[in-house]
This record gives sequence, C-alpha cells and structure tokens, in this order.
Amino acid sequence: MKALAYPLRHVSIRVPWHDIGWGGTVCNQPRQNAACLKLVNIAESKVESDEEVVRGQSLKDKDPARFPPCVKERGTFMAPFPLDRFHEHPYVKTSPDTHAHFKPTRLHYSAYAVAGLPFHWMMKPAVFGDEERGERSLVESSPLEGVDPSYGDNLGLKIKTHWVQDHRDHRALPDCFWSHVQPEESHVSFYAKQVPLVEDTDRRMLIGAGRVHKLGPLTGYEYDGSPQGKIRSLLWERMVIHSVRPGFTDGFLLPHQEALAKSDEGRAFDPTEVVAFAPEDRFTEFSYATEHVRHDAGITYLWEHFGLLHDPAYRRRWEEKQQWYREHGILPLEQGGGPKGALIVTRDQPDGGIDSASISALVARIGGR
Repeated sequence: MKALAYPLRHVSIRVPWHDIGWGGTVCNQPRQNAACLKLVNIAESKVESDEEVVRGQSLKDKDPARFPPCVKERGTFMAPFPLDRFHEHPYVKTSPDTHAHFKPTRLHYSAYAVAGLPFHWMMKPAVFGDEERGERSLVESSPLEGVDPSYGDNLGLKIKTHWVQDHRDHRALPDCFWSHVQPEESHVSFYAKQVPLVEDTDRRMLIGAGRVHKLGPLTGYEYDGSPQGKIRSLLWERMVIHSVRPGFTDGFLLPHQEALAKSDEGRAFDPTEVVAFAPEDRFTEFSYATEHVRHDAGITYLWEHFGLLHDPAYRRRWEEKQQWYREHGILPLEQGGGPKGALIVTRDQPDGGIDSASISALVARIGGR
C-alpha cells in the first residue's frame, strides 16, 4: 500500500484570557475576568466565588476536581509543572443507556503543554461533506483513510449529533490531523477570542507563538468493566509540548497584560493600539479551538513595547528575543519586515510615560500601507 504524504502545516490553538499569564494559577481577579466568559464551557461552569477564595494561587498541588474551568480550555499552557485533569464523557449523564460504562479518564499535561483539540475534524459534515451547503469533505481533501460514515450507524444513540462517535474515527481523524504537524518544524500560534484590551469583535487576538517540540499520544477512555460490544471512544485532546518559555529564547508571548496595566484603563493610551490580530482572510485557520495554519498565513505585524531597557537583565532578554525573531523570519519594520512578519518596537519615554500620539501615528501609517 502506498504511504500517505502529509504536507507540513503549522497549528493554531485557542486559549482563554488569563490576567496573570497562563502559568498554572487561578486568575488574580476572577470576578473581573469577563473576557474568558467568551468561551461557552467557561461561562457555563465558572464559579467566581470559589475562584476568589484561591485567586492567584498555583494549581500545582490542587485537587483536579476543583480546577477552574479554564484548565479544560487550555488556560495553563505556560504552566512550568505537569498536572492531571480527569475528563468525563459528556454523554454519561445525558445518555446512560449507551455511555454509563465510561469512567472519568486521566489526561496528563506535561510542563509547557497545551491540549490541542481539532473540533472541525470531528464534525460529520466536515469529515464526510455536506451537499446542501456545498461543503467539500475532509475525506476528499486530505490524505485520510480509515473513516467511514457507517461506523456510527449501530451505536444505539438516542440523540442526534453532528459529532463522529466511533473509536475508529476518533483515531483515524486525529492521526491524520496531527500527521501534518511536525515537531521542531511546525510552529504553534496561540490566540484568544476576546481580551480586555479589545471589546466585542469577531477577530482573533494573537497571544504568542513558538515551535511544536513534541506531540503526546492519543488517550483512550477507561471503562467500568469490559467495553466489548459497547461504544468505545478516544479523548479528542492531544498534548502539544511547545517551546515558549519565560525567557522567550524560542518563542514569545505578546505583552497584553503589561499594556493593559500601563494604559491605566485607557487613560494613558488606547490599549487596542498594541493588539496583534490574526489575519482576517484566515479566519477559519484561527477557529475551532485547534486548526491547521498554512505557511502563507503568518503574522503580518508583531508589536513589542518596552519600559525597562535600562535594566541589564531585561535588555539581555530583549536581545535574545530579537535574535529569535531574526531566526524565524521576523525583521524590524524599518528594515522592510521579513518573510514571516514585521517587528514593531516602541519604548517608554524617559519619564516612564508613553507617547500615545506617536503610537497612534504609527498605527495610522501601518494601516495605510
């Protein structure tokens, strides 16, 4: 049999807003974090009073049963320590006749890992096509084998769902998706649907980027007794261990929290002026929680603002970060930019203030390019 060829793809992964940086803690001000509620799973499950009791605390030694819902939505992708979360199949409660044998299943997160979950690849209309909408199927457009719409025909489900349900599809589809993503070659871009710097918008806000270091294995559900003759499934998440670290020597996070603090709630300058957006014409590539990103969908502009360049350690980290940008094809705007993007750098004034007029003029100039 001819070996399948998988074109190299990068990957985008959605994360919720976190007010102190996704490092494996509860937010400092859970009640004030309305941006994370843009994600339905958080909006439906967040108990602000519980989070207030442990605000700012590390999750390292917490009971997984008491994790805030943002953990499930990839809110700890910068945690420097491993953690475990137990995933309960959503149909255990709604369809016990067919799913009562599913047990809560351990999902292990390595340090600096994020759970990639390509929702689009698990939707029946996307996988097998939708003639009424004129949607071409992934079966036609991808090097995909081992899936079959008939796998879900005799599962005994009493609910109508547009998700694939059989364990054979659950393995073949993620296998194909992740076969396009090559460790040390593919980049990973983190984005959010909403951040406090920008109010209601349909655009995706970029959070940071790095390289894919390693991919974890797929995880099968655990069962109460033998699953023989019953529905079987796999968890859809797969761990992506990435290269972004606090020193930013092989990846970076955009300074959203710093910009929000320095803006003085918009009085010092408009914080939306320092937000980087995913390309508007690549909306689908920054959707569905986790999706492929083609080579030519790179970030056009990256913005860095600095206020401590007089500090030797801070300056050294910035020089290392500049080197990372150069190595990854992102060059200064004044040099014409690079093949992967243009780097914009602004700095505090000597008195510690921000020249909002100059920043606004720069934004206007870029907008007219």
